[in-house]
Amino acid sequence: MKVNEMFPSKYIANGDLQGKDMTLTVNYVEMEDLGDGEKKPVVYFDGHNKGLVLNRTNTKRVASMHGNDTDGWIGQEITLYPTETEFKGDTVPCIRIRKTT
Repeated sequence: MKVNEMFPSKYIANGDLQGKDMTLTVNYVEMEDLGDGEKKPVVYFDGHNKGLVLNRTNTKRVASMHGNDTDGWIGQEITLYPTETEFKGDTVPCIRIRKTT
């Protein structure tokens, strides 16, 4: 059994991309409490049951492509891709966003 199957998440994680880009169409965006008392934006996609928690970097990226009003993101395509970033001194897997070509 795979570890990520032991602890399923309602949010898209790096491992869900299986090392490949994933192009999705934005369905809606909402603010959600992630259980630590902090609310973050979560984007949900057509035909996909998991949402993507947006950090500041990814939020700015989508806003640069589709505008500052999240209502304008609805129906727009974005491409998620797996990569790595530095977090608290460690290199960790993450998801980034790029414009769909």
